[in-house]
Amino acid sequence: MKLLYLISGITIVFSQLVINPNVFANEPPIMEMEMVGDMNRLNSRPPATTRSDTGFNIKYFYRHEGSDQIEPLTNNHILYSGDDYQIRFSSRQTSYVYIFQRDSSSNIYRLFPMKSFKGVTMNQFNPVQPGITYIVPGKHKWFYLDEQIGKETIYFIASEQPKPELDNPTGPPQLRQLLKKCEDCVNILRFWHR
Repeated sequence: MKLLYLISGITIVFSQLVINPNVFANEPPIMEMEMVGDMNRLNSRPPATTRSDTGFNIKYFYRHEGSDQIEPLTNNHILYSGDDYQIRFSSRQTSYVYIFQRDSSSNIYRLFPMKSFKGVTMNQFNPVQPGITYIVPGKHKWFYLDEQIGKETIYFIASEQPKPELDNPTGPPQLRQLLKKCEDCVNILRFWHR
C-alpha cells in the first residue's frame, strides 16, 4: 500500500517494496551510476553533471509506474506522471549538503536536509558524514511525479561549512538567484516530466 503526500509537483511515496528511484537529467556527464538488484546495464544517455573534484558519489535512479525494474537516471531522460525517483549519495569528508528541486512551474522545494514532511519523520540532517550512503527521500521511500508536466531540475549543493542562506532562505526570489549562480553546486540534474 502506498501513502501519498503531495509536495506540489512532487509526492513522496512510502512503500515496503523494493527501493524505487526515478529522475531525469539534461546536463553534461561525469557521474558514476550504481547497479542495484537485477540491473546489469547503464542507460546510454550521459549522467548528470558532477564536478569531478567534489569527493561525492551521487547517483539517481528511477522506476516507471507499475514496474519493479530500477534503472539509473541519466541526462535528457523522460519520466512520466506516476514514475518514482530516488537520490543516493556519499561523501569522502564531512560536508553540508543541500538538495533543491525546481519543478516545471518554477516552484522550488528543499529535498535535503529534511526533518519531516506532513508528520512523516525523515531525519535527514547536516552535516553528512564520510563513508555513509544517504538515500533521499529515504530507504523504502521515493519521490513520485504528479500530473504537472514540464522540465524539472535538481540542484545538489555541498560545502565544508553550513550555508545559512540555504538553511533559511528569505524567500523564493533569493533562492532562485542563489540556484541560478549555483557556485557550490557539485551536481545538476535536469529531466523531463511528461
